[in-house]
Amino acid sequence: MLFARFVEQAQRFPDKEAVVWRETSYSYREMISAAVGYARVLRAAGVGPGEAVAALVPNSIYFVAISLAVWANGGVLLPLNVAYTQEETALYLDNARVRFAFVVPEAEAKLPAEMARCVIGLDDALPVSDEDAPESRYPGTADAVIMFSSGSTGSPKQVARTQAQVMAEVEGSAATLSITHEDVIACSVPLFHAHGFGNCFLAALMNGGTLLIHHGEFNARKMMRLVSEHQATLLPSVPFMCKMMAMTPFKQAPDLSRLRLAYTAGAPLEEDIFTGFREAFGIPLGQLYGSTETGAAAVNAHVSAANFRSVGKPVSGSVIRLLDDEGEPVAAGQEGEVVIDSPAMTHEYRGLPELSAETFRKDGYHTGDLGRLDEAGNLIIVGRKKLMINVAGHKVDPADVEAVIRRIPGVLEVVALGKPDGMYGEMVKVAVKAGAGVTREMVAASCAEHLASYKTPKIIEFVDEIPKSPLGKVLRKYL
Repeated sequence: MLFARFVEQAQRFPDKEAVVWRETSYSYREMISAAVGYARVLRAAGVGPGEAVAALVPNSIYFVAISLAVWANGGVLLPLNVAYTQEETALYLDNARVRFAFVVPEAEAKLPAEMARCVIGLDDALPVSDEDAPESRYPGTADAVIMFSSGSTGSPKQVARTQAQVMAEVEGSAATLSITHEDVIACSVPLFHAHGFGNCFLAALMNGGTLLIHHGEFNARKMMRLVSEHQATLLPSVPFMCKMMAMTPFKQAPDLSRLRLAYTAGAPLEEDIFTGFREAFGIPLGQLYGSTETGAAAVNAHVSAANFRSVGKPVSGSVIRLLDDEGEPVAAGQEGEVVIDSPAMTHEYRGLPELSAETFRKDGYHTGDLGRLDEAGNLIIVGRKKLMINVAGHKVDPADVEAVIRRIPGVLEVVALGKPDGMYGEMVKVAVKAGAGVTREMVAASCAEHLASYKTPKIIEFVDEIPKSPLGKVLRKYL
């Protein structure tokens, strides 16, 4: 389904820009040729339909061509972060039963010695094939992609989504955001992650649009130059990147006249980032809400200063409910667990039947997020149900503790979490990143003044950095 969809776009727009990378344009015709060439590599290695193929390749033209090649061959794509350790890489490869990988030279040593591979240098020429694109007759029930969802806590969970599920995300997002072949989507976020994969790569190329790929380590000037010179219409990003773009001085203001929507995902959008971006570029930032399990689920496509905290309304085809602990709908304006029912979502964690039964139920995917609806029916994410800290039977919302400490002058970042306490179940711990003038005594005094005693942190730890995922999500498991 996915490769056939891409072939349809290539037949409609053979000479149109499909991808721009490293200031070079690649047409839809060239991408088909490269995909067929890499698919031939897979067949020569004996990799058949239905097999998982790993891609340890950074954001590049090669990532796109390899993904298409895997689908052309009827395979399942496993995109992995080249920054993973050897241990992490081995865990994912073994879990997905991978025996062939496309890999860049710097990540090759992370592969098991016996694993077959195609090593790709980022200066290599794309393969060229004069073969016709193969007919894709693989059913919608066939797996298309495997990703691993670890969230901020716990061990990785294998998430496999089928051709039909991924296609449902493509169609739902296109309908909601009115994406067409005229759109130019700028990508600075990792393509191995669900955000970059679905909202950049697939959103552009499965609709006949153009994908702009920022290469190398993120650079705000380079990103804005890409957006300006190629007249991007959509800018999916993450909060910290938008903050860097807003703070960067430009000799000449970038031309954003065609940019009709910029939005973030992966972490909450703070008011200072929203305000800074709007003041710098005259464009309000929206928010998208989704997950590895569901793809894009909701988006604020009509953002304003009054509703920027919301993630908007469900993507076309998706249903979002807010339920209480008994599984009943909450009253208007009340908080409840966010439950997503979507044709784009998976229905299990492979090999984890108990966790699957707890998470994927008849009414949908239970996210563990807490949300409420505003007066206009927009969804606002207010926290994590599972992150609540249980202190002697009292529920402590980490956000309450973090808000108090964040007000202390000099505090840059803070994360509150629960730690085991034999007497009371859990105790509150905070990890604080701050300037030199902030002391443990200042944090303790502020908490004692503004928080109930059971909410005050028993452990106050100062850290150089708060550990985060590539999209800026706090990784509490490392604190």
